[in-house]
Amino acid sequence: PRTPRTPRTSAGDWDSCTGEIAPAQARAVFGTFNAQIRSCYERRLKADQFLQGDLTVSVRVAADGHVDGTQLTGTLRDREVFSCIRGVTSRMRFPAPGGRDCAVVQVPYRFTPQQ
Repeated sequence: PRTPRTPRTSAGDWDSCTGEIAPAQARAVFGTFNAQIRSCYERRLKADQFLQGDLTVSVRVAADGHVDGTQLTGTLRDREVFSCIRGVTSRMRFPAPGGRDCAVVQVPYRFTPQQ
């Protein structure tokens, strides 16, 4: 099996984030984009009907609330899905993280073909 790669801007940028975003606020932001994220998977499913897996979407939220990095990890391995999801997360806007620092928000997804 291949070792999962974790794309990062740089380790220090992510590990040093100490700001927080309330879980309800994070869910609300992701909730408005869930259909677009699912659509990234659905488009690729047309080319690969067996494409499925788990994916954790992690976004680094800058002090002003914009997303300045995205990490995708899990068992789903598809560059086109990853690229599409990065495009979606780049449009997300969060409230400024508490503590005036960056924050990291993680959301798990399970993608399976609809029966």
